[in-house]
Amino acid sequence: MKKIFLLLIGLYFPFAGSSQSCLPLGITFSTQAQIDSFQINYPNCTQITGTVNIIGSTISNLNGLNVITSIGGALWIDNNNALTSFIGLNALTSIGNSIYILNNPALTSLTGLNSLSFIWGTLGITGNPLLANLTALSSLTTSKLGFLSITSNDSLKSLTGLDNIDSDSIQYLYIYGNHSLTTCQVKSICAYLANPYGVIDISNNTTGCDSQQEVEAACAAISIKNITNDNAFTIYPNPATDKLTVVITRAAEEPNLNISNIEGQQLITRQITQPKTQLDINSLPSGVYFVRLTSDKSVLTGKFIKQ
Repeated sequence: MKKIFLLLIGLYFPFAGSSQSCLPLGITFSTQAQIDSFQINYPNCTQITGTVNIIGSTISNLNGLNVITSIGGALWIDNNNALTSFIGLNALTSIGNSIYILNNPALTSLTGLNSLSFIWGTLGITGNPLLANLTALSSLTTSKLGFLSITSNDSLKSLTGLDNIDSDSIQYLYIYGNHSLTTCQVKSICAYLANPYGVIDISNNTTGCDSQQEVEAACAAISIKNITNDNAFTIYPNPATDKLTVVITRAAEEPNLNISNIEGQQLITRQITQPKTQLDINSLPSGVYFVRLTSDKSVLTGKFIKQ
């Protein structure tokens, strides 16, 4: 009877003690031995509540951290001379604060962050000279970034991998000093540039991504459905050829409309008196254009591509 009772207890609580929140004050890993012994020193610790620092010249792999599913604080991966990838963080799905990937001279990819879907804070990737791509971040869809900073990564050629970030979550965009970077026209970046909220610094990369204007021009190859300011107005078709329709979907007091090019030259101006207005854009050269609706109560912006 006792054996049966113990068996029933085991069946009823099969996962008791299998995972738990832990380390509210965070943890710092400075040696490979600390990484390797993590699961021995902190059994069943899968959801770290505090900040995690991985900063050590001898750390070559993160395999000992393969049970961590979430970090409540920030994640700092900084100055790890021997670390080439993040394999070992494959179970990590969310970071409750920022992630900083800084000055890792041997890092070639972000493989290991493939399951990461949520960040609240800054995504900062700086000073990783051999980092070749960001494709491991393609699952990152839910975010409140504030700062998106990709700087001084000399081997990085493309921002592919940031495609699915919520562009509405970005407030400050810094992309500079990546001397091989030519492809910045990923979906999230194009959508943010269509309706930016804060500071933008795109500079000192290479041709195609050497300025905000170059990236906006490259975005012309990407079709963006332009709904701005909580669906205040819509623009279609996008891309457009000869006609553009502007539909005001939220009340406005006959706003003034102007269309300008990426150099800021105003090319079309009109007062909008109807909820739906069709514009002749046949005379505009192919390229990227900005739409601005201005009234006494609001300023609404959008963007479209003329083919």
